[in-house]
Amino acid sequence: MIIDMNEIISIYNDSVNNNLKMIENIIRSDIGLGDPHLMELFKETLQTSKNELVKKWRTGKKYLRTLAAVKAFPDYPVDSLKISISIDAIINILDDLLDEKLEKRAKNYYIVEIIRTLANYHYQNNDEIIRLCIGNYFNKCMTIAILEKHFYDLVRNENREDELLKYLTYVYDIRSLDIDVFIEIPLLESNIFHVKGDVLKAARSYRALELIKKDFLDVEHDGDSGIDTLFTILWDREGALLASVSSLTDQYLERIRNITGSEDSNEIVKNFVVMSEVEAVEIGKYVRKSRLLKV
Repeated sequence: MIIDMNEIISIYNDSVNNNLKMIENIIRSDIGLGDPHLMELFKETLQTSKNELVKKWRTGKKYLRTLAAVKAFPDYPVDSLKISISIDAIINILDDLLDEKLEKRAKNYYIVEIIRTLANYHYQNNDEIIRLCIGNYFNKCMTIAILEKHFYDLVRNENREDELLKYLTYVYDIRSLDIDVFIEIPLLESNIFHVKGDVLKAARSYRALELIKKDFLDVEHDGDSGIDTLFTILWDREGALLASVSSLTDQYLERIRNITGSEDSNEIVKNFVVMSEVEAVEIGKYVRKSRLLKV
C-alpha cells in the first residue's frame, strides 16, 4: 500500500460506512422505523460533515500529523493508520471549534463530525499501552491549550529581543507536543518504542517549524478575524515579527540537526531533518517576500 494524502483521506472517507451501518441498525432495532428514505438523510449529513474537514486537509488549512509520521517512518505500520487518523480528525475539529468564529451551520456539521469520529474511535481495539499513550496525549493537549495562553501576555508586554525569543520558544516547544501520539503509536506497532526519546525530539522540532510557517502565513487572516496568536500580537511590530520568525526557524533547525540517533532511529531522524530543512527554506522565502512587500 502506498500511504499518501489520498490514501489517508480515502480511509477517512470510508469510515462513514461504519457509522451508517450502526445508525441503520439503531433506526430499525432501537427506534423501530422501517422507512428506507431516512438513511438518505444520514448519508447526506455525514458526507457533508466529513467533507468540511477533508477540504481543509487537501488545501493545507489543517495539517495531518499522521502524514508527517508516514513520511518519516521508512516502514510505517499500516495497522496504526485508522486510530492515528481518528485522533488527527478529533484534534483538528476541536481546534476550529475553539478558535474559529464559525457560522451556525458549519459549527453544527463540525459537532456531528466529532461525534461521528469519536464513535469510530471507540470501536477501534488497541492494546493497553496504546490506550495509555492516547490518554496521556489528550492530557498534553489540555496542557497546551492552557499554557499557550499563559505566555500571550508575556509576549505582548515584552520588548527585549532575547526575552521575547525565550517566550516564543516556550510556546512552540509546548505546542509541538501535539505530534507525540502520532509518533508513539507507530513506534509501538513497529516494536522500536525504546527509541522514543530521539524520535520525539526530531518530530517536535519539525512540528515547531510547521507551526511557525502556518502561523506566519495565517497572521493576516488571524489578525483580521480577531484570533489571538503569537504572531498577531507582534503584527504591529513588523521588525520584531520578522526577526522572531527567522530566529525561531534557525533555532529549531539547529536543534534537529544536532540530534544523534541510535541505529534503530537514525533513518526516522534523518527523514525529519530533511522535512525540517524543507520547512525552513519555505519559511525563509515567505519572510523575504514579506520584507520586499513592505519596501
